[in-house]
Amino acid sequence: MKTNKVKSPKVSDIGESGLIRLTGHFNLNRPERIITGIGDDCAVIRNNEGKLQLLTTDVMIDGVHFLRDRHKPQALGEKLLAISLSDIAAMGGEPREAIICAMLTADLEVNWLEDFYTGLNDIAKRYNVNIVGGDTSQHPDRLTFALTLTGIVEEKNVIHRSGGKPGDLIFVSGTIGNSDAGLQIIKNKTADISEEHLEFLINSCIRTEPRVELGQVLSKSGVVTAMTDISDGLAVDLPNICRAGGTGSELIVEYIPISSALKDFCKSQNESPIEFALKSGGDYELLWTINPNGIEIIEELAKRSDLPPITHIGRLVDDNQSKVTIIQPGGQKEILQSGGWQHFSI
Repeated sequence: MKTNKVKSPKVSDIGESGLIRLTGHFNLNRPERIITGIGDDCAVIRNNEGKLQLLTTDVMIDGVHFLRDRHKPQALGEKLLAISLSDIAAMGGEPREAIICAMLTADLEVNWLEDFYTGLNDIAKRYNVNIVGGDTSQHPDRLTFALTLTGIVEEKNVIHRSGGKPGDLIFVSGTIGNSDAGLQIIKNKTADISEEHLEFLINSCIRTEPRVELGQVLSKSGVVTAMTDISDGLAVDLPNICRAGGTGSELIVEYIPISSALKDFCKSQNESPIEFALKSGGDYELLWTINPNGIEIIEELAKRSDLPPITHIGRLVDDNQSKVTIIQPGGQKEILQSGGWQHFSI
């Protein structure tokens, strides 16, 4: 008797979130040391120093995350570490040691690689990170780098994605949407904007400013209930906070921080800057929630010139579907559809 074989789905069918769920099915073999595993910005592990150890990893692939012939190697070296620093920042931690794996093509010029490592070392010095080892291999056609970073944080100060409650206020640092606009320009998207705005957007794409100091200040404030970084876009990362805490959220459109450069870019493309910003990834700003009783503490932090701009953009609500509701200036409400950066989407 002939039976029909069930066809296995492809990676492109389940997407990045499906892959994370698949990996999460594996059991921990020594669970007593693990506070948080898969599902947050960093893994959180108990160590022998009386503090918690943070562990995160990131990868950059030519043609996926950068364009070798258009991105400067020094800036790419900086970015490789910066995006992992952003994960440590989202947990309120202090970065420590890193290892790097480089999969190099045979035709790569040594000068290019030297510039890449110069950028990596420059940002490592800024944040007191030790580069302690790694691995090197050959790749037939795709230049690829992977970096693993450790950090530490006091147990009382660590911040997870999962602590938000209905009524908590939502905040974000900096402005959002700039990196994706810069990437489109790098990819030869024509934009009739000023040279100043053009340079700002391109720099936002090729250079990432991790909010390490802000993350540490927020973790010690005692009022932050949940936090993540905006790597995949607000339309993806805010639902992650909602899903982890079992809430929904409401965003006030006129509060979303948009740079004048992005407004000009979107005008030149006949696009809505708000829609563009909400669904754009790669900004690596911090996104967090607070107990409303802590609003005065955050307002004081917002006055500090050594920290990035801080903006209140909405609140968490009682909704276990993790929905993000957009409130328009006239009070109309609409559900934010999924967007942002998604690996394997076709």
